[in-house]
Amino acid sequence: MASNSDLINISIKVHPEFKEVISKAAQKDDTLGIGNISDFI
Repeated sequence: MASNSDLINISIKVHPEFKEVISKAAQKDDTLGIGNISDFI
């Protein structure tokens, strides 16, 4: 499984506007953050 930072980097490349949303979600809860990132990809 990719690390959380890898998923964030992939998501930023695909959807730059989601950078803040992903960062906030990851800060709240790593598991929740990964789930939200998967929805964006």
